[in-house]
Amino acid sequence: MKRLNPVIADLLTIFKMDKKFVRGEGYYLYEADGTRYTDFIAQYGAIPLGYNHEAIWAALDQIRANMLPSLCQPSTPIKAVELAQFLLDKMPKNLSVCTFGQSGAEAVEAAIKLARAATRKRKIVSTWKSFHGKTAGALAATGQEVYQKPFFIDTSDYIKIPYNDEAALEKVLQEQGDQIAGFLVEPVQGEGGVNVPLPTYLHKAQELCRRYGVLFILDEIQTGLGRMGNWAVCVEQGLEPDILLLSKALGGGIVPIGVCMSTSALWEEDDFGKNHSATFANNNFTCSISLAYLKYLEQNQHLFQQVKQNGAYMRERLLQIQQKWPGVIKEVRGEAYLQAIEFEEIDAGDSYEFAILCSQGGLGYLISGFLLNVYKLRIMPYLNQEMAVRIEPPLTISREEIDKLLHAIDRTCEILYYRDFYHLYRYTIHDNTIPETITDYRSKRREIIVSSTTRVPHRSFAFIAHYPQTRDLVINTPSFEQFNDTELSEILEWQADYGEPGVVCTLSKISSKHGDVAAGSIIAIPFGGPKVLERPRKEVVSAIRAAIRKGREMGATVFGLVRTPPSSHAAESMCAI
Repeated sequence: MKRLNPVIADLLTIFKMDKKFVRGEGYYLYEADGTRYTDFIAQYGAIPLGYNHEAIWAALDQIRANMLPSLCQPSTPIKAVELAQFLLDKMPKNLSVCTFGQSGAEAVEAAIKLARAATRKRKIVSTWKSFHGKTAGALAATGQEVYQKPFFIDTSDYIKIPYNDEAALEKVLQEQGDQIAGFLVEPVQGEGGVNVPLPTYLHKAQELCRRYGVLFILDEIQTGLGRMGNWAVCVEQGLEPDILLLSKALGGGIVPIGVCMSTSALWEEDDFGKNHSATFANNNFTCSISLAYLKYLEQNQHLFQQVKQNGAYMRERLLQIQQKWPGVIKEVRGEAYLQAIEFEEIDAGDSYEFAILCSQGGLGYLISGFLLNVYKLRIMPYLNQEMAVRIEPPLTISREEIDKLLHAIDRTCEILYYRDFYHLYRYTIHDNTIPETITDYRSKRREIIVSSTTRVPHRSFAFIAHYPQTRDLVINTPSFEQFNDTELSEILEWQADYGEPGVVCTLSKISSKHGDVAAGSIIAIPFGGPKVLERPRKEVVSAIRAAIRKGREMGATVFGLVRTPPSSHAAESMCAI
């Protein structure tokens, strides 16, 4: 993996998610030693029938037997024409032209170019928390700044508004409609954390776009072709977008392909048709695979009902788990086979380790790694929703496997509820035993003492902290008493490998003996006392500098270095300032 993406490789290695799968069959993945995992992520929806489905391989065999030319532009690509007609027959009847590409992002790029060419207007409206791809144009339309800042993406012609907000859409169309080419929106926000709008939202958005002469562009790259238990959300809701985008499942789990479907009216200006093309678009090979998947779906439409029924069952059970373990799950979101669980944060009163992990954005990874290694169930965290995990299985997943996942999530929530964090960390030191007895550690909670003053702080400060001794982990995360000294040392080693500083706690408006008021925080570096001496100096100094940067981002102007206190409350350590 380091040859592909060193940053992600390190993250997956730390949380023991760097499995090497040598075989995939249905909704199962296998390692070389035969260990089997149930896949509940399906490559973010791009593996709709699971791995190596017979219908897809039959199409591959036929392509080879017929010696079909894969690329033959600008001559007529017969399978691309056939695929276009199939899609047009299934999707809203106002659509009449298909522009193929090799990914969802490429389909978004085509939509932006087509909208601008057809309307002679520059601006595109999209929503906050949206995700439309990582190429420059698609990224500019994406409503998540974290993806844009490192690459200096120009968003000057891209307007963002809140999702599921009809009034915000109407306002921007009223004010700038004469400059806006299109409104780009997902029927359910996927990467943004699985946000489902009100039932009236998309219809109202379409109506507003029509009223103000703005194109209605629907991004069904993730929701289309089975994921929501239908051909597409727009089909089920009776919508007629000017442009419809599909990808992911369109490749049948084998090939990359995307499509920008549009009305014939958008082609009256020929600029787009003359100037947009792609070498690998319209190739017979990928289109044949897409056709095989779509025809299978057409012949097995019971899958739609199965996805809806199982999805509703899964959601209801997750809501029951949320009620069973109050204070653990913040929200269950989604429908059908696109769902998310967002967890509540856990503060330093229960565990320094967990508080730090939450502030580092590692909770979703810890839970995903736990389920993968201990229960052999594969879900994934969100890159930009640190407290949430996603569930997005193949359409063929069985009720039996869904129940296994629900049992494992229920057990995970029980661990979190009783603050027995030992069980969640055990796999990080290669102990994948399924938890049996969960101990109640809630009585060990130490409340963070905060001044009740209402006075405005004069300044902000931060203490950079670390553990002086290995056993101090037990004092600040009581369930770690179940680890022996060797295991605790391994936990410290694991934390040092993670290498990111994290906020232990924020203490607002602390009063000194002299009546001054300050707002402060404790920021931990991931090195215990022995590790500070054992690790390379450059690595330790880098972590301290990162902690200082984090403190400055929080407004701190005064810094101190302190060993995490083994027996006093975090707040008490601050009162001497």
